[in-house]
Amino acid sequence: MPPSRGLLQNKALPVVLGASVVLLVFYFEDSFPIRKLSATGESDEDQLSAAWENLVATAQTQTARAAADAPAPVRVEPAWVQEPVSAVPAPAPVEYAQNANTVISPSFPLAPSPIPAASNALDANGKPRFGFYLPVYNQVPSVLGVLKSARLYYPEAPIFVLQDGGTINFGPVCELPQYRCIFERAKGENSRWNPHSWFARMLQAATAVGTEYLIYLEPDVKIAKRHVIDPKHDAGGLYDNFNPAMHQETRTYLERLGRERNPCFKVTWPHFGLAGGSYFRTEAIFDAFAPEHVKRLDWIGLEKKEGDKTTSSDFAMILALYARGWHVYPWEESAQNFKHRGLPKSEAERKKFRIEWPAYNPDAAFTHDHKEHYSDPVPPREKALIKPFEKKWSDLSCHGCVWYQDADPA
Repeated sequence: MPPSRGLLQNKALPVVLGASVVLLVFYFEDSFPIRKLSATGESDEDQLSAAWENLVATAQTQTARAAADAPAPVRVEPAWVQEPVSAVPAPAPVEYAQNANTVISPSFPLAPSPIPAASNALDANGKPRFGFYLPVYNQVPSVLGVLKSARLYYPEAPIFVLQDGGTINFGPVCELPQYRCIFERAKGENSRWNPHSWFARMLQAATAVGTEYLIYLEPDVKIAKRHVIDPKHDAGGLYDNFNPAMHQETRTYLERLGRERNPCFKVTWPHFGLAGGSYFRTEAIFDAFAPEHVKRLDWIGLEKKEGDKTTSSDFAMILALYARGWHVYPWEESAQNFKHRGLPKSEAERKKFRIEWPAYNPDAAFTHDHKEHYSDPVPPREKALIKPFEKKWSDLSCHGCVWYQDADPA
């Protein structure tokens, strides 16, 4: 049963009208030198447009060569459908309406990919292994920056953008080639501080992207490169030894629950750290965040022991994952920005600092807590497209106040 404190019987979630994800053919740096285009003096948008044309042209050539030996098409649901084609078409228009809650991305056939078997981009069936989930509010410049860098380093990856109670409509921007994302709007439930709502939306995101792993992003995440160290566990984020560890009683409780599914389970990381830049195995998401498992957690007892952080998304997710015996441990590609907190000046001191605080990792692909771009100017084209929704929805700011009956949003 959900906690009686602040009970809100909220059973309404936005109806997913449908989504299909743009699949791009991945590129080698030597074949598609996107970053080298800057030498021509073109704008970022021109560079990306040129890179897109280059990708399409190369895919058409490779598809023609491989057509005779192409395997039978594989139907993948619900994220997108793969169909046999002779060429990759130009981007199709996106279905969009000002008052709609969902932007339905165009469907793209998947051409034979030039990615080698050793790459971490696609699985054995040619399907992207990594997808992204970016919940947003009313911050615009940093959201655009995160989307553009995610698209640059992960051109094949589906990106699911969810407006969580804010007024800004990012739908038209998701139509642009340099962003290419699925956009949906949800009624505000302050889900980052309400576990039932958060889990429901994580399930929604995992279903929308349909990939092996889901990488969770936030507007303050900096993406510096494509990751090179693949996930080793079921979930992983920051090495946040600067955060308090969970109490031993909590660990014992979670291990007892977790061993029902995984008999040898032990808590592998006593902190939390599942902030922006964390990864999740989608199999673990569908299991641990399912209502029938979430409703078993003693949220009142946990909050008495762990305090207000119990209902924060970072901590609530690790509670749910551990309660089902899934392993969580920090990821080497996820880091924390320490520059504004004061870093040692010398290289030797920074090396020592990194040993003490491993979340400081300048080599990581994803770095959390970069808010220095929140006031950057918005490019003119995007500025013209981004408008508030005509219909305003109510929003919430409370912690631990949204609880679904039996943890089920339906």
